[in-house]
Amino acid sequence: MPPQPADRSAPPPGESSHRPDVSVISPVYRNRDTILELCKRVSGAFSATATTWELILVIDSCPDRSEELLQEISKRYPSVRGVYLPENQGQNRAVLWGLTRSRGRRIAVLDADLQDPPEALPEMLATLDQTGAQLMFARRTGQWTSAGRSCTSRLFKAILWGASGGRIPVDAGLFLVGDRCIAKFLLDTPFVAPYLMSRLARYRGRVASVSVTRNKRALGTSAYNSGMRLRLALRGLLQLTNLPFEADLRRPQPWRGQVIPIDQSPPDAEGSAGNVDPSPASSGRALFQIWS
Repeated sequence: MPPQPADRSAPPPGESSHRPDVSVISPVYRNRDTILELCKRVSGAFSATATTWELILVIDSCPDRSEELLQEISKRYPSVRGVYLPENQGQNRAVLWGLTRSRGRRIAVLDADLQDPPEALPEMLATLDQTGAQLMFARRTGQWTSAGRSCTSRLFKAILWGASGGRIPVDAGLFLVGDRCIAKFLLDTPFVAPYLMSRLARYRGRVASVSVTRNKRALGTSAYNSGMRLRLALRGLLQLTNLPFEADLRRPQPWRGQVIPIDQSPPDAEGSAGNVDPSPASSGRALFQIWS
């Protein structure tokens, strides 16, 4: 029998086989002022339940050096782990790097800016159980952004709604929970620069959703300007067609290679990494470093 491909959704080799009930993946970019509160609220959300959890903060080469807070946070919250990306890779790739380090029986994705409330996670997981779904989206309600931005977002999401057969709500985003199979499905994307909502529109398992109020941004501004949002939307549309319009289409994905062991120290001032991912990188620089 030929060798079977490795399951990239399984716990990373060399790490503890203990699996928490859920791994929460949170990409971090210019969120230094909110990540401590994020950890506090995730911990508080699960404190009244029997759910075991881990929070994986993916520090996406932040200009505010959010990674400097990780050692303090990990002492206060042992269930919080960090992934540091020396080069900025964007929200979608950051989520994938976090998934490679996740150990939970289920996964959740949550922004670090606290617009999406961590307190909704237990309800979303409970609804996942009640419905028998494999994937659960938060249907975002409330007035959290400008009318123009909301309108263009809903227009694009309406296309995703149609591509998914009406299963991805037009007011959904990357605030979701899912079974372990969702991590594997996302990591199997054929794109090096993926748009994960387009990938999830192709998921054919059972999908459900629950209404969650999204808050206005209390601190900072969005990392996405109008031009970036337009480019991301075009990329998402192209990935729905599966046509080879992208230069990076179907090249080997770095997260499909081996993962590195945990390094106990944070990156130095230059952002270099002590242990590096041996998978190919065009620049020859470390793709990511991990500490706990």
